[in-house]
Amino acid sequence: MARRKSNKTKVVKIKYSSHLDLDLTTREGRQKFYQTPEWRAARDEALNRRPLCPYCTTPTAATVVDHQIDIVDDPTLALAQKNLLPMCSSHHNKKTAGGTLDSSLSPSRKWSLDITPKPLTN
Repeated sequence: MARRKSNKTKVVKIKYSSHLDLDLTTREGRQKFYQTPEWRAARDEALNRRPLCPYCTTPTAATVVDHQIDIVDDPTLALAQKNLLPMCSSHHNKKTAGGTLDSSLSPSRKWSLDITPKPLTN
């Protein structure tokens, strides 16, 4: 999913438990945001919910959580689980650099590993 650039940037200041007012449209505000306990909890929850990269063709651990809608475009979605997509660092770096991800692979793809024991045969 390519980043959408909005013609109108909303400036939304968000107060976090660390008592900081953060303007997520600035680099400094985003750097502070990624250090907050709220972000770390949301990130951990997203990685626990989906531990594998949905874009990799073989099961690969998701290590990075991507904002599908950039927090500069809509800061109100900064912690929304529906906006967080865990992926491997390789795919995240490609997306962040403006590359395209393989459209045949949907982020809704889920890996399933069959660990059910097979019945014994004689």
